[in-house]
Amino acid sequence: MSNPSTIPDAAERRPYVRCKRPRCPRCDSINLHSYKTTQRSIGDTMRHTKCRTCGTLFYLVMV
Repeated sequence: MSNPSTIPDAAERRPYVRCKRPRCPRCDSINLHSYKTTQRSIGDTMRHTKCRTCGTLFYLVMV
């Protein structure tokens, strides 16, 4: 039986958040450059991004 004082309670445990690395929607490259970041009023962050491989411009929205 384990000692209850050594088991972390729920408040001390940290959850894992897994997410995939952003990729270019055109060529699927991970070689990206964000050149402008905007905090939006709805609470998310929008990054103006350019793929360094194929040159595609797109928005990366982080919620």
